[in-house]
Amino acid sequence: MEMSMRKNKTLFLLPCLFLCLLGVLASSVLAEPSGLPSSDNFSYAVRIALPLHEKAVLGSGFYYRNEESMYIVTARHVLFAPTQVVIKDGASFPIPRQLLHRIRYNKAVRLLSLEGILSSKEKDEILMHPSTNEGGRQAVEYLYEKSQRLTLKAHVATAVTYAPGSGELELGLTRMLMKGLVKYHPVQDVAVIKIGHSTMCGVHHCIDFLPEVQVRKSENLTALNATDVKLMHDVVMGSQILVLGFTSSATEERPLERKQPLLRKGTVAGVNKELGIVALDCATYPGDSGGLVLVVGEGSDEKRFKAIGVMSGLFHYEKDKQYSKNYSLATALDAVIELLNQ
Repeated sequence: MEMSMRKNKTLFLLPCLFLCLLGVLASSVLAEPSGLPSSDNFSYAVRIALPLHEKAVLGSGFYYRNEESMYIVTARHVLFAPTQVVIKDGASFPIPRQLLHRIRYNKAVRLLSLEGILSSKEKDEILMHPSTNEGGRQAVEYLYEKSQRLTLKAHVATAVTYAPGSGELELGLTRMLMKGLVKYHPVQDVAVIKIGHSTMCGVHHCIDFLPEVQVRKSENLTALNATDVKLMHDVVMGSQILVLGFTSSATEERPLERKQPLLRKGTVAGVNKELGIVALDCATYPGDSGGLVLVVGEGSDEKRFKAIGVMSGLFHYEKDKQYSKNYSLATALDAVIELLNQ
């Protein structure tokens, strides 16, 4: 199995190359925000559970509304499986730099996994490279064709509103995908699920749920809107951030109520506008994917907390054997706005 492994071994060393992809990473001292939001401010957080292999796989998300509709926003990989192909012996092709954060390679079983859709431009770039042989060409063509339509991990999902709310929704994901109610970004790790239409109940916002959404427990949902968002060009390195995620673990203690997200603090460690990625100097764990990232602004009112990203994953940076660090990755909310405007 060559796959340019001898000449391009470093292409699979994602932690080392992430430093280049993210541009400049700035380390900063973690500072205490001057006050935290009250628990009521977190009622837009949502826990997402998908029944897989006789157990529920957890993810995170949040409610977002515009003038017409209400959505659940989460990470694409919470809902959709990666595209996977087995690379045959002797296949050789390079991995473009811009794909390094979306591709994982399991050398033991020769399994290549791609998050999102491989574009025709990316495919052609690989095929035209001098190191691509016939075996590599076949693998890339298959990867391209297979990735054009992603596969849901489960037919249904359950969304539970953060306590003190008690809302619980069952989402018919397969039917919703077929009707265009579930959208995912081809490159960025975000997905949106339209769950209903925004209406007014007197002076309050209400929601008229779609038929594909079964309301198990009724609750007025609190959602973010455009005034709560800060786009990537306004995100400043070193800014204090808060992360809301429904961390899960096989050894999870029962006192940790999974209907409530865990709150963590950190800083913006780096920004890559080309890739739409924000690096965060804070920990992330299984179940946090799709969780909301808030930046802390000035002042004391709740509007000083602006949404800047969706939790996506992490990468490991190792400068030398004595110094290594884990950084979290978030997808900027620009990708969510792009999806909603389609």
